[in-house]
Amino acid sequence: MLKYCRKRLFAVFLSLCIVLEISPAAFAVSAGKLTIEGKEVKLPLSGGVIYEETNTENSKWWLSCTDGAYTLTLNNAKFEKGITSTLDNLIISVPEGTKSSILSSGNCINSNGNLFITGGGTLSVSNNTTENYATVYAADHLMIRDGAKVDVTGRSDSGIWSNVVTIEDGSVSVRVSYSGNAACAGIYGGSLSIVSSNVTVNSSGGGVARAIYSGSG
Repeated sequence: MLKYCRKRLFAVFLSLCIVLEISPAAFAVSAGKLTIEGKEVKLPLSGGVIYEETNTENSKWWLSCTDGAYTLTLNNAKFEKGITSTLDNLIISVPEGTKSSILSSGNCINSNGNLFITGGGTLSVSNNTTENYATVYAADHLMIRDGAKVDVTGRSDSGIWSNVVTIEDGSVSVRVSYSGNAACAGIYGGSLSIVSSNVTVNSSGGGVARAIYSGSG
């Protein structure tokens, strides 16, 4: 009986060791979902990559994961529907020399966490709705950096909306023409920081039209 108990305890101990060994890799990636053009994308494990096409040279986008942060690289991609993310952190990379676009009847980009747009390429986003949808929305922090060029047009009440907006070494153009009665803004940020960047904003229509509205002044 004692011998049997020892074997059972050893088996439990071994199982626990195995679980502890694999859990960091299994749970290093933050929980959440990424949807592109209405289709949920299978998330890669840390260090992995998921391509749009089997032949990587023909892929218009691919998704990689490093230390729990996901990077969606756009390679002259054209989306007729938006990108929705519930990930803690999503990086959208537009490599230099590429031009990608997103057209949507709602949010072109809708992130419930932090959103970073990077790279030396161009990303054009446009919505054609008069509803209260920001063309680019990030719940927590939106950062445009590393030479990224972002062109935002829309008919909704805001072009860019986030609690924190940071534009650092980027180029941003926002044009909003809103036909509703509510106030509208080209860029809305609870706090806003613009460093070494070229930013052009035009907002018209609505009850009160502001080019930039920020709680930080």
